[in-house]
Amino acid sequence: MGQARRFSGEIGSGVKRSSDVLRQAKLPGLKAQTDSMVETIKKVVHQIKAPVFDGDTHVAGKILSVFEPSTEVIRKGKANKPTEFGKVVKVQEAENQIVIDFEVYDQKPSDRDLLIPAIQAHTQLLGRVPDLAAKRKRRRWA
Repeated sequence: MGQARRFSGEIGSGVKRSSDVLRQAKLPGLKAQTDSMVETIKKVVHQIKAPVFDGDTHVAGKILSVFEPSTEVIRKGKANKPTEFGKVVKVQEAENQIVIDFEVYDQKPSDRDLLIPAIQAHTQLLGRVPDLAAKRKRRRWA
């Protein structure tokens, strides 16, 4: 982290420069990426130290991937795969598997909280309430 901070500071102060115009133009973007990664790594270091030094095993905002910090733990409760990582995506289909709505959630919603908005979306888009509401299907996307 120290080296990354120094690199970012040198870009900011103009010490790091390039004689190539295109490479010089990329330096502010590299600085922004470096600064962002340093902040993410600081959080990771904190979450690693918290259980060891403070006994805190439930650090809020735990980072599971430095490349995709918004990744979440998704508890499935299945014996063969009780936990997965990623994001919850709702795909809503009408008759004949036509997708009428979808949403990617920042945090895993309760199934209970999805039913009424799904019926409202169906009614708004198709002009009638659905004939049938079924439990969601779990699909594995490659």
